[in-house]
Amino acid sequence: MKNHVKTGLRLFVLAALLSITPVVHSDEAESLEQQASKLSRENQFEQAAELYLKISEICRAGLASDPENTGYKRTLKNADTNYLYNKGQRAYLKMKEAEKAADRSDFDAASAEFEQAASMYLELLKIRDEKAWKGNYEYCLDQPGYRMIRYAERLMKEKKYGPASDYFRKGMEATRNTVKILGERKGFLQNIEYANHFYSVSRFEDQLEKKFPAPPFQLESFSGTPVALSDFSGKIILLEFWALWCPACVEAGAELKKLYSKYNQKGLIVLAVSVDKISDWKKLSDDKIRDRSKTDYGYPVLWGTQQVMEDYGNFEAIPVFILIDRQGNLYKRFFSDEWSLLENEIEGIL
Repeated sequence: MKNHVKTGLRLFVLAALLSITPVVHSDEAESLEQQASKLSRENQFEQAAELYLKISEICRAGLASDPENTGYKRTLKNADTNYLYNKGQRAYLKMKEAEKAADRSDFDAASAEFEQAASMYLELLKIRDEKAWKGNYEYCLDQPGYRMIRYAERLMKEKKYGPASDYFRKGMEATRNTVKILGERKGFLQNIEYANHFYSVSRFEDQLEKKFPAPPFQLESFSGTPVALSDFSGKIILLEFWALWCPACVEAGAELKKLYSKYNQKGLIVLAVSVDKISDWKKLSDDKIRDRSKTDYGYPVLWGTQQVMEDYGNFEAIPVFILIDRQGNLYKRFFSDEWSLLENEIEGIL
């Protein structure tokens, strides 16, 4: 799992195109050119582009009746060049507006403005295949998802888990939309994987903090029978995530047996969920998994799934213990070095 996010895209800035002084053979075109030039200097790029487009139309009409008129030809070339320049500058300004909106965490506005800028660059690319425009087009598509993921990281560091999970999800969805347009590039796929992982982490942290109902599941036990969390309604449930290859988990198993024997009659249920068949956690061959799973652990032992892993926070170390109260709500999470604290909590809620 990557511990950072990368855009993989470089921000290109469109350089100003060379301005050519036209030789104008129309009073109207000359007047429009002066107005357009003034608007461009004032950064009124959209209005300037519209005037340069009108100049182009005048010149084309003139060339229709006088095809060899060099004045019209030069003016037309200049108008077309300045039309593209002003359109490019307008797209660039829109992109900068989107960046400012993202910097102030207004991602609804930022996403809309990045989308508008991308559309502007796409229209330009239909006219001319310009490297700078292509780079900015891809940048505008990439940025909404990338920036939301980075913002989610910040929220998570501040332990604002609910909003963090929302922005990890939104960033992931935005990046998936980018993939649909630009294809499955490595950086995009890494960002999706990263956001999905920490979406699960932050969502579970929020649920645990607020003592939400424990995510339901039905899993196959080592003995082959289905076991559902709902089978133990009204009980205190100690949920362990572990693996057959994990030495710390083997040590924890002895402590679990003691806890189970001591508190089972008072309503404690132990459910051990093995991660051995989940691809990212699998370290034993199928034969070794089958042989080691024949052990009688004295309490239900289940085969975990990727979905259950995600539902319970995509933890990165095992063993992990999650206590669920009699109402079926998440209560607390513990690690293998917190046995005394875990037992005290069990006694407190039984």
